[in-house]
Amino acid sequence: MPEQLRRAAAGYDGMTDEMLLDHIRRGEREAFCTIMQRHSQRLFRVARGIVAGDAKAERVLQESYARTFAAIGSFRGMPACLLG
Repeated sequence: MPEQLRRAAAGYDGMTDEMLLDHIRRGEREAFCTIMQRHSQRLFRVARGIVAGDAKAERVLQESYARTFAAIGSFRGMPACLLG
């Protein structure tokens, strides 16, 4: 992530994922960067468990993030049964 985005994303650190989602829906890329940083390690492990190799897992994760960002406007929230 470029240094400028990294510094801007630091301002979102204290926010919940739900709060970040509101900012993301308003087009704030830095909020999306915060979500990515927060969950990347766990999601990478999941992807690596499904596909063969770290490089392929990284590509899967990058593609997933790109698709998520493109479709974020239609996201209606998590179902109650999936919330922790």
